[in-house]
Amino acid sequence: MGYYKKSFLNKYINGYSSIYQTFQMISFSVISFAIPFFLKHPQWLIGIIINFFLMKSAMSFKFKQIIPLIIFPSLGVLAAGILFGE
Repeated sequence: MGYYKKSFLNKYINGYSSIYQTFQMISFSVISFAIPFFLKHPQWLIGIIINFFLMKSAMSFKFKQIIPLIIFPSLGVLAAGILFGE
């Protein structure tokens, strides 16, 4: 019985499988990079969307897992500025 619980906890974290969480984290990271890269204005709307992803991931994942999500929006703005000269 103890082995089953340990195995169950390793497979499911917060009710989701680790494959689903990995997919969710990758999609959040890609979206957090793409939104500031492609959309420039209105900045308040972009901030709301990015903050939503940050809060959702902070409640669902460990800190080590959300580091890319913290860094990617800034990289998206920087890359857009370099590529499009804005």
